[in-house]
Amino acid sequence: MESGRMSSSLITLFILLMITVVSNFSVLAASKPGISLAKHRSNLSQQQEMVQELKTRLSHLEKQLGDDNRDLLKMLKVGENLEREIAFLTEKGLVTKSELAKNKERAIKEYHHLLIYLVDSNQDASTLLLKRTMAQRLQREISQLKRVEQETQKVQVQLSMLTSTLQGNLHRRERLSFNLSSLEQEKNQTAQSYLSAVKRRSELREGLADAKKRQVRSGKLTPSRKVKSVPALITTKLAPPIDKFIGQQHKKKGITYRFMGVRPVMATGDGEIVYLGELSTYGNLLIINHGNKTRSILLGEFTPKVKKGKRVRQGELIGYTTRLASTVGQEGQLYFEVRQGEMIQNTSLLLDRQQQAKNNLPKKNQAKKVKNKNRS
Repeated sequence: MESGRMSSSLITLFILLMITVVSNFSVLAASKPGISLAKHRSNLSQQQEMVQELKTRLSHLEKQLGDDNRDLLKMLKVGENLEREIAFLTEKGLVTKSELAKNKERAIKEYHHLLIYLVDSNQDASTLLLKRTMAQRLQREISQLKRVEQETQKVQVQLSMLTSTLQGNLHRRERLSFNLSSLEQEKNQTAQSYLSAVKRRSELREGLADAKKRQVRSGKLTPSRKVKSVPALITTKLAPPIDKFIGQQHKKKGITYRFMGVRPVMATGDGEIVYLGELSTYGNLLIINHGNKTRSILLGEFTPKVKKGKRVRQGELIGYTTRLASTVGQEGQLYFEVRQGEMIQNTSLLLDRQQQAKNNLPKKNQAKKVKNKNRS
């Protein structure tokens, strides 16, 4: 599997290098005068595709190197554990098979010799008792030697299996180390090709710009004005981020909500939590990505209760405000803005007006509610 993966990587690298060679001819051709604008654009487009392919390949190689390095570390750890276990079992089975067989044979001979003397009726009682005691001791020794022999055989089987496993581990480590070396070499070559491709892309862009200037000077092309790209319109209405507020203030294109006490903070629309953090003395910062390059940004006195990467629905609880000094009438603030790409949108135009009006609680009513809550 590893050799197949390595050969596949080499084929991919060869293809990319061949594309680089072909691109060199494109650059040389594009630098010649008289080449049409369409040809310039075609060459630039091909070069851009090659740059992207090389960039993707580099990213893949870096990931593959990281995975293989982690696998090698795991194999090294497994190898260390195997070596420790082999050392332990080797020490445990120091008595060799031949030594055990020799000791067992000796004990059996002595035992048989004693049995012959035990049947001799001419011996006195004390001698017979002594020989019986010796025979019993030899019987126990023989039984113990048999048990040790069986245990030693088991240890030898375990040692054989562990040694075989360790050999396999060593072979895999050698192959993986070789593969890592090849991948590192391929990565370096790909990185060089990528840098060369980026340089050639810049040259092609300059060539296209020069060709346009020549066309303009010759009167064959009218200078074009740059048109600012307009992002797609936001069609879904967003909800206010706080359920009850006592006032709002428009700053540039965002909205600052004023509130009292602890209030729920809710998702302004369906999306994913892509950022959680703290912004100096302004408070906590939370960003929801709604898709289509549209993001809601919340900043101020609140504590998020969600984690980065969580998918949320409009109106779902994502945190609580943290202004606790409501007993002395202090107000908290929560800033909300919507961005399309990098452009701040007129947030008030994107809000559901009915929900906005419903959540706008007069200050005296909210202060009364907070006071009653404190009493209870």
